[in-house]
Amino acid sequence: MGNPLNIVQGPANFYFAPFGSAEPADSAATVTGGAPGGVWVPGGWTDSDVVVEEDQEWEDIYVSQVPQAVGTRNTKYMVTVTTQMSEITVTNLQFVLNEMAVVSVNSAYTTIDRLQGNSATQPDYAACIVDGWGPTLSTGLPARWRHTIRKVVSKPKIKRNYGLKKKVIYDVTLQGFFISDSISPVHEILQTA
Repeated sequence: MGNPLNIVQGPANFYFAPFGSAEPADSAATVTGGAPGGVWVPGGWTDSDVVVEEDQEWEDIYVSQVPQAVGTRNTKYMVTVTTQMSEITVTNLQFVLNEMAVVSVNSAYTTIDRLQGNSATQPDYAACIVDGWGPTLSTGLPARWRHTIRKVVSKPKIKRNYGLKKKVIYDVTLQGFFISDSISPVHEILQTA
């Protein structure tokens, strides 16, 4: 028989910071602990789910002597976070553009110019935290499941639908990248008490 406390449903919040930023303490990844704080900037409201997806590809190993695979090897691992950002701010635009724009703030206006040339080929990597819900605690209280993707680049599709029934959104896919053999690309904290 199943356990209804293990059923998880509900929206997630996400935050971003420069790659290599100090991560909040694992013990702070609770519902009452709230947002990560510090250098972590909230992505704001979204127009779709915040989805953390991990894909693995495996290559089976065959030999001439037997028809069945004798083993397998992991040949590809990809982690992505996708969402549609509803809050159309300059901070969010800079994030989804991988800091590849020059922002100038004046007293009555702000200008944003895209970088071009050689400097535009090297992105500023970021980090991303997704605060989702975890299985309900045995006390009946809600629990947090925090996903930290430590090195990401945004691969955005920015839509500016200026229509009567359309919203302007930033359609964002964040792709995670390898850091080192000793640093996990994804760190998760599941609240259990």
